[in-house]
Amino acid sequence: MKNSMGCKGLAFLLSLFVLFFTYPVDLSATNGDRLISSGGAGRSMGGVGIAVPLDSIGAIFSNPAAICSGHCFKDRIYDVSTTFFLPTTKFSLYIDGEVDTKVESDSDFFVIPAFAMAWKGGENVRYGLGIFGVSGMGVDYRDSDVDKNYSSAPTYPYASGVYTQLQSMKIAPNVAVRLSPNLSAGLSLNIGYSSLDMNRGTCDDYPFGFQLGMIYHRGPFALGLTYTSKQEATFKTVADFDSDGELDTMELESPEMFGAGLAYVQDRFLAEFDLRYYNWDDTDGYGDFGWRDQIVYAFGVQYIVSPKLTLRFGYNHGKSPLRNFSGFDGTQNITVQGKTMKRYYFETFRITGFPAIAEDHFTMGLVYHKDRNFSVSLGVMYSPEETITEEGTDAMGNRVRIESSLQEVSIELSFQWRF
Repeated sequence: MKNSMGCKGLAFLLSLFVLFFTYPVDLSATNGDRLISSGGAGRSMGGVGIAVPLDSIGAIFSNPAAICSGHCFKDRIYDVSTTFFLPTTKFSLYIDGEVDTKVESDSDFFVIPAFAMAWKGGENVRYGLGIFGVSGMGVDYRDSDVDKNYSSAPTYPYASGVYTQLQSMKIAPNVAVRLSPNLSAGLSLNIGYSSLDMNRGTCDDYPFGFQLGMIYHRGPFALGLTYTSKQEATFKTVADFDSDGELDTMELESPEMFGAGLAYVQDRFLAEFDLRYYNWDDTDGYGDFGWRDQIVYAFGVQYIVSPKLTLRFGYNHGKSPLRNFSGFDGTQNITVQGKTMKRYYFETFRITGFPAIAEDHFTMGLVYHKDRNFSVSLGVMYSPEETITEEGTDAMGNRVRIESSLQEVSIELSFQWRF
């Protein structure tokens, strides 16, 4: 019976895998353009999970060693999760003598699926497979008051970056080994799929990387460490940055990430604090467009109320990596990845098209355990509105003010099977 259930579960997961790569999914994100976590468990606890695994999705996302640690070591686990993401993104543009308006992006509802499984491969070995979104963002201001050309210079648009859709997903085969009763280590291969559309058609690439991790337990405490490598994506013919009539290539490299987590587990209570460092400044693409390195703090608690009910709460904070260059001279030229553009269009591209400015995230969730083999969880994440404002001059020397604001809400629905 167990083998039959395992085969059915694997077939179900593979069918979701096919759906995942054929359904057009758009993402928005929170820490820079990285999701705070994947799956309902980690997201409802502020994105923690480096030290203590809560489900197979969050384990593979946060720390490859986690599937060989704690209760994840005991069972064959299947997790399926869907996040309904509802960002509200607004853009305000003032150009002296031309326009003074505020518009709202039409990109305001995204569906983010995730699923994973973990199973025993030997006495002290566990295998896992995760397939989930990891990052993305997008705005759609097409046909709005900012998607027009100057009346005095009809070949010049009011702003660049009025339509962007970036998404990044990965397949993560995972292996972890229990080196001792208290120490586990793991490795995930990150086989990525990334796409970028800037209103000139979708360009995609398949970047490759890896993630390492370890977890050490002693008494009620657990310490986790993890490292994620860079992944470089190349998007060909994505946009005409230098206005020479030819579509240009853009290099966009996901950053290195160093993470550490410390957790306390006692009877029904779990508390965890995670720290992540994203090296945005030293990447192609993000670094070129003025992103600085980012430190993210996450805290989550879980309390088992009864055998049927578990409650979770969390908080996540990361200062926006998007630098503010207020006072810019938009008439000057700037060269980015070998292409020269006016500084004004460089700034509007950064602030309009990629407003990675969310900083605080408040989360909560609950889990209903039908029995030992099946549970369902519901989570909510709220990120209050943040705003970035820059003032300077446009490409003709007129006074200009550009402003983007972002507020995020998400709802997570997750299911877990154990055998």
